[in-house]
Amino acid sequence: MYNRPITPHITIYLPQISSTFSILNRVSSICTIILLLFSILIMKFISNLYSLYYSFHYIISNSIYIYIYLIVLINYVYHFFQGFLSILWSFNIFLNYNNFLINVFKKKPKSN
Repeated sequence: MYNRPITPHITIYLPQISSTFSILNRVSSICTIILLLFSILIMKFISNLYSLYYSFHYIISNSIYIYIYLIVLINYVYHFFQGFLSILWSFNIFLNYNNFLINVFKKKPKSN
């Protein structure tokens, strides 16, 4: 009996680190741009309308703002460190897969 997959038309690939980083980097950059543009528009309206300032202040003082702030902060931190890692890769640092696993994920490399 052969070791055949149950569904031969579906291939299962090992997820690549660079592909996952690329997708997450694009999503985080889109979120960063949207939040930056949204905050610029809000600040422009706040400077023109005094009553909007109080409504915006009420939203900020709400507890859900803390969770939104944490999500935005995690997004910025991820995007910053991913950019820093790509700069290091440009200078041929962490390009060896075994060294990358040891230094970034603290895993032991597979012995051949």
